[in-house]
This record gives sequence, structure tokens and C-alpha cells, in this order.
Amino acid sequence: MLVAFLLVVISSQLLPIFALALLGTATGVLAGLSRESAIGAVVPAVLSLVGGLSIYLLGLKKGDSKLVNGAVVALSISLILGTFWGAMMRSFAERDHANWQVDMERSKILWKTQQERENVSLARRKLEALDEDALNTFRRKLGLPPLPPLPASAAKAEPVDGDSEAATSKKK
Repeated sequence: MLVAFLLVVISSQLLPIFALALLGTATGVLAGLSRESAIGAVVPAVLSLVGGLSIYLLGLKKGDSKLVNGAVVALSISLILGTFWGAMMRSFAERDHANWQVDMERSKILWKTQQERENVSLARRKLEALDEDALNTFRRKLGLPPLPPLPASAAKAEPVDGDSEAATSKKK
């Protein structure tokens, strides 16, 4: 019974302190998360709240100066900690967003590179087909039969432009 009475008395005394600490934390987190400077709006609002609440509580009960002091300290500490917490959350979110942007750019570059490779491969095959057609036309004019198509393995064995080192190493 005594424990229940003490819990009620303590909880009724600590409720304003807890409420202001919660308000300070919420305000601090929102101020910390904001990309805009929120100090110009938060500090005057918090000072007005503390001043008004202090005057009200001290005028209501003369002996509650410890409650007012505790509430102000709880609000201040939780506001500072909430601001740091919100700023950390914002910096993590900005870092993750920057990493996502880098990954997206990397994906775009890889996709464009793949498209360019496919375009070059297609152009190379068209040129080879045109060369083969021109050669077969020339052979027909001479009365020779057309050449049979090259197997895929033989076509891949030829050096590609820029592969001069590979071509010279094969000759050795």
C-alpha cells in the first residue's frame, strides 16, 4: 500500500519532467533531421516555453522550484541529445542517398557500355557480311564458286582492333 502511494506521488511529480523531456527529444530530433537551420525557430520557442512554464509553476505552488528546475534540465538535455540523434540520422540518410546515386550512375555507365559493345559487334558483323558479299560477287564474275562461310571459332580467332599485342604474340 505504501509502495503504491509512493509510486502515485513520484509519478505525479515526475510526469511534468517526463513530458518536457519527451517534448525536448521530439523537438531535437526534428530540428536535427531538418536540412534547413531550425535553430532560429527552435531556440525562441523553447525559451518561451521554459519561461512561461516556470512562471506558471512557480506562481502555482511556491515550493515546486525543484520540479521546475528538474523540468528545465530534462528539457534542455533531451533537446541537445535529440538534436544530435536527429543530425546523425540525417547524415546516415544523406550518405545512403549519395551511395545510391553513385550506384545508379555506375549502372547507367555499365548499361551504356554494354549497348556500345553490342552496337560495335553488330557493325563489325555487318562489315564482315559486306566484305564476304563483295568477295563472293568478285568470285562469281571470275567464274569461281562462292566461298563457304567461316565457322564461328575461326571468326573469333581474328584479332580485334586495338588487340595488336595479341596479334603479335600469336605470330611469335
